[in-house]
Amino acid sequence: MGVLDRVKHLAGLRAIRLSGHARKRADERGANFEDVRKALMTATSSKPEGGDKYKIDGGHDLDGDSLSLVVAIEDKLLVVTLF
Repeated sequence: MGVLDRVKHLAGLRAIRLSGHARKRADERGANFEDVRKALMTATSSKPEGGDKYKIDGGHDLDGDSLSLVVAIEDKLLVVTLF
């Protein structure tokens, strides 16, 4: 299973944790958990960001606004940041 498929699978299971920084960024953007989940499930690409992190692009939130994220894949998805 590729990175993007694994991200979508874990998002579908709601296996997502947000770091403190990601929660702060979500608040700044007016995004909630469901917006983050929707962006992960609608993403179209993933790129390595170093270590075990990946930039997830091409997704959108519940309002249709684009939302990119950096995640680490562990037992759950750890959303490190979003923009």
